[in-house]
Amino acid sequence: MNRHRLITFSTEHPSSLGDVDWLLQLGKEAGHIRKPYMQVNSSLALQKAAEDGIGIVSLGAENPGVASNLVEVLPNLKGRVVKLYYVYPERLKYSKRITALGDYLVDKIGDNLP
Repeated sequence: MNRHRLITFSTEHPSSLGDVDWLLQLGKEAGHIRKPYMQVNSSLALQKAAEDGIGIVSLGAENPGVASNLVEVLPNLKGRVVKLYYVYPERLKYSKRITALGDYLVDKIGDNLP
């Protein structure tokens, strides 16, 4: 990975999703990271950069852009798990819309749940 152009989220602004740029540390000693070739601020920008052949990115399998013409590298390597919370006011607990949203989320990402 040291010889590849890695495109990541901005390392200057921590992500609310945790360590999304884990590929910069992959195989490195603790405290050492690779320098990204380019940094962007959205998953759409990551997808576009990869599609344009600029470099390698890390996108979740549930990301809508993954179904495009991107090629998976290191298929046996599992990325980091990001916890997803589905939060709503208690008074909406029995709302059909809330239930439908929950069912939709499980349908779309349920296979990727730990």
